[in-house]
Amino acid sequence: SNQLTLIDGKFPQEKNEILLDNNAAIGQKYKIGDSFDILLKDDPDEQLKEHRFKIVGFVNTSEFIDQTKRGNTNVGNGSIDYFAFLPTEAFNMDAYGRMLIRFRNLNDQVAYTATYDELMVKNETQLKQLLAPRKKERLKEIQEKALKELLANQKKIDDANEQITDGKKQLADAKEQLESGEVELATNQSKFDLEIERAQTEISSQEKQLNLAQAELDQQKKMLEEKQRELDVNKGKVEALTEQFTQLNLQKEQLEAVVQQLQESMVLYQEMMQYANQLANLSPEEKVVALEGLKSYLVLLGQTLPTTSELQNLITLLLDGLTVENLDLAIEQLKQLEKLMNEQYIQAQTTISQLEVQMNELANAKETLEAGQAQIDAGRVELETAQAQIKSGQTQLAQGKLDLALEKQKGQQQLTTAKSDLAEGRALYETNLAEFEKLKNEKLPELEKAQKKLNQEREKVMALKAAEYTLVNRDSNPGYIEYKQNANRITSIATVFPTIFFLIAALVSLTTMSRMIEEKRVEIGTYKALGYRNREVALKFLIYALAAGVSGTFLGLAFGFYIFPMIIINAYGQLYSITEFSTPWYWSYSLIGLVVGLFCTVGISLIVLRVDLRSTPATLLRPKAPKAGKRILIERLTFIWRRLNFNQKVTMRNLFRYKARMLMTIFGIAGCTAMILTGYGLKNSIGDIVPIQFSQIWTYQGIVSFDKEAIEEQTRAYQTTLEKFSHLEATLALASEVFTAEKKGQNMQDVTVYVPENPVVLPQFFLMNDRKSGNTYELTDEGAVINEKLAKILNVSIGQSIELKNADKEVFKIKVA
Repeated sequence: SNQLTLIDGKFPQEKNEILLDNNAAIGQKYKIGDSFDILLKDDPDEQLKEHRFKIVGFVNTSEFIDQTKRGNTNVGNGSIDYFAFLPTEAFNMDAYGRMLIRFRNLNDQVAYTATYDELMVKNETQLKQLLAPRKKERLKEIQEKALKELLANQKKIDDANEQITDGKKQLADAKEQLESGEVELATNQSKFDLEIERAQTEISSQEKQLNLAQAELDQQKKMLEEKQRELDVNKGKVEALTEQFTQLNLQKEQLEAVVQQLQESMVLYQEMMQYANQLANLSPEEKVVALEGLKSYLVLLGQTLPTTSELQNLITLLLDGLTVENLDLAIEQLKQLEKLMNEQYIQAQTTISQLEVQMNELANAKETLEAGQAQIDAGRVELETAQAQIKSGQTQLAQGKLDLALEKQKGQQQLTTAKSDLAEGRALYETNLAEFEKLKNEKLPELEKAQKKLNQEREKVMALKAAEYTLVNRDSNPGYIEYKQNANRITSIATVFPTIFFLIAALVSLTTMSRMIEEKRVEIGTYKALGYRNREVALKFLIYALAAGVSGTFLGLAFGFYIFPMIIINAYGQLYSITEFSTPWYWSYSLIGLVVGLFCTVGISLIVLRVDLRSTPATLLRPKAPKAGKRILIERLTFIWRRLNFNQKVTMRNLFRYKARMLMTIFGIAGCTAMILTGYGLKNSIGDIVPIQFSQIWTYQGIVSFDKEAIEEQTRAYQTTLEKFSHLEATLALASEVFTAEKKGQNMQDVTVYVPENPVVLPQFFLMNDRKSGNTYELTDEGAVINEKLAKILNVSIGQSIELKNADKEVFKIKVA
């Protein structure tokens, strides 16, 4: 879809508002609210009603998915920096110059596929057939409209010639009627103008004073409104303060209740301590009876104390441990209870004091806000009084203007008779004289020139040719084909890496299952000796392998179908503005991965188990005999074998004795080494591109671009300035223009064509040689020299021609030399 994706701001609602490319907002080059000017020289056909626009938003669009380049143009430096969108009302055009088309048969097709391309070719053919009759229809519409405008202009020319003839007759009659009434009318008019001017001056002075007073009043209103807004903001705070005050008051009441409980408990505690101290003088039998009374005191004290965990826990502890034997210890703990009660009493009193301070502060803040509101209300009353005074003055001023108008009308009526006669004659004379002189001295040559131009325009209209429609598809969008090529590159990588990982998985599974089964050899023999069948013994290992294979496969599919694609797409998101994408599950690939995963686990387990399951229980219960050693090839090379020590000889024999381990080591190290070398190779290859390009291929250090509208004096001044640079080694003047080259299945290529003024010195600035042979090319009249990449993309060689298209869709054929 070519719908715009709004990144920031809003869509235009007025004709002077504009949407800009989101790239223009990067680095804050442009911001919302800035002005964006389109120069008049860039709009020679006046296709826009406005040329200064206000930026209201930044967007992305699928027509420009490449974030690094937006296409080429023949204006400016040859490249498009940003794109912009204007509302329909901003254009001054009677026809659309571009049409975007969607085909129904492509709705369910996936881009970049052969089916999509085939349908697109058919659609383009059908579209050309549909547009073919429209060429003549459009030509007829343009000619009819142009001829209608030419006929209207012809009528204007005829009317002008007729006015010249009528003017000659009117001049003689008008001149005789002017001189008689001029003196009297001039005198009366002067008196009338003087009186009116005096009255108007007085009214203007009063109006100026009222305006100044109104301006001052408006300023005071504005200040009052600002204070009111601040007060309104603080009102919300007052409500919050009121709620906070209520909460603080509730906390205070709760704490006061706690203090009351503590005071009552202290009284009861004193009575209990007096009772406890009397127990010391009693006999053991009496103490037993008296302890019940002490426990009653403790129970009553527990009900009186606040329900805090620390006090209640201590009461419970005393009740549980109170006996005759530990009476002294209980009394000491009762003293600790007193200490704890005093601490909580002091803490509650302190908190109550703090809450009272906060409540006082809240009350003061509320009083301050109420006082501010009273001041604002008083100021509003004063402003209303002043406004009433100004309104009264304005009423008096309006009455004065009305009186002046009546007096002016009265005086004007007195001059009507004389002025009407003189004005009629003067208007007739001056009009006819001006028109006559103008037509005689200026308009007649212009009318002749206009008639000649009109005839030429009529000939041009009749010579117009039918319109040509240029059809382009998505391939012309910057970055569209390149995105496909990047996807193909990722596909190539995705074809190699799974194979490597599957091989690694097979090797790891083979080693793991082999060692596991070898370690469980005695256990397998035991199972078989107990009567278990081979299938039941094998299931123990196959279930483990199946669980590992299935879980690993599905985990890998989740990473491969969702997480890895998301990482790759997000990485390319810095280069392409692709906002909608999907990561579907391919069941064929999933099935292949599951089969290979199960083969690498379950299949290899079956292969390894085959030998042990065929063995007898007695054989399995005995330790496995060491693998017999063999003579290896290097032993036959006695001049090498004699020079090895014992450990080296044992190592060499073990390498060939356990071939599976040896092969796993070799292939594992080889695969890892290959991947590491590939990564470093890519890094070195890409890292050397820029230094080679700007140090060996392009050897110049700077470019100076000339203004196409520069005058001769500016060009001479540049040459004079250039001669002053003593350290300047060489210069080359050349013309450049950006063209496009197209080839099916390839991205539209931007081709910069350089035409040097002096081809002899061109090798000093550009390296032009064959990359493989080193042969140097020279620029001659035989044709153009193109780079190797363009020749490969367009599949051309020396002697063939390429077609380049400029911004006006004109095609030029150039021979490759």
